[in-house]
Amino acid sequence: MKTKSNKTPKAQPVKQFRSRSVKAAIWKNVTDKGTFFNLTLERLFKAGEKWRSSSTFGIGDTSDMEMVIMEAREWVADQFQPAPAKA
Repeated sequence: MKTKSNKTPKAQPVKQFRSRSVKAAIWKNVTDKGTFFNLTLERLFKAGEKWRSSSTFGIGDTSDMEMVIMEAREWVADQFQPAPAKA
């Protein structure tokens, strides 16, 4: 017999960027003071048959980190651009 779970759904990022094993996730936060975004970075790796993540990076990860951070920064900046005027 199945029982209903009372767990709330896990929050999901609004956008993700990936370069090789480095992933950036953007999280949207809406408050009474306005909307803002946070960024998390993680390095993905496989341990046996399971995928894992880490918040530590090697020097070889830095170019991938730069790439996903740049993409994330541009995406967030675009969220605050005014919509094009309709003719």
